[in-house]
Amino acid sequence: MWLNPSSTATTTSRKVFGLSPISLRSPVHISIDSSNKLSFGTVYSGEMITWTVDDASKLPEDEWTHVVVVFNGSASNSAQSDSSAIFYINGSAYSGTVNRTSSSGAFPTGNPDAYDYTGQTFYGWVLGLGQDGSLSSFTGKVDDLAIWKTLLSSSEVTTSYNSGGPYDLKTIQASHVVAWWRMGDSPFDTE
Repeated sequence: MWLNPSSTATTTSRKVFGLSPISLRSPVHISIDSSNKLSFGTVYSGEMITWTVDDASKLPEDEWTHVVVVFNGSASNSAQSDSSAIFYINGSAYSGTVNRTSSSGAFPTGNPDAYDYTGQTFYGWVLGLGQDGSLSSFTGKVDDLAIWKTLLSSSEVTTSYNSGGPYDLKTIQASHVVAWWRMGDSPFDTE
């Protein structure tokens, strides 16, 4: 995905994209904190696991940056490691420190594929909207957001970056593209 965070100052983390039931914390999300550090989070067995890049790789404000997160985790908290989430920025693997944290709280338990959302108001995949519908919302621009159901290789990530230009993402593991939101390239931009 391409991100262009606004220079509008905030003191909170801003969710860029996530799977979002309204009354539970997002079981999968990509966000930017108040210092413009990129993070990826997921829930396993009642705990939120978050990976965040260190200060050396803040996303620039009012400028486009290509971001890919490849998650190679398993369905248990104990199997998660610092390298379970790999960040790519402008086509290159992030080589700095990635901090992994966990916290408990009102999270679903068990395998993410079997979460029980009975009684939940569920938005599904949500772009730029915080947990309660207003707080922690992302301010900026997003383009070419895609989800694959398999891991992308480093060379596939570099191909998707395409030296900073547009690229047909369906040519990368085409049978594994779950969704691709092109964001205005055509009237039917949810290919």
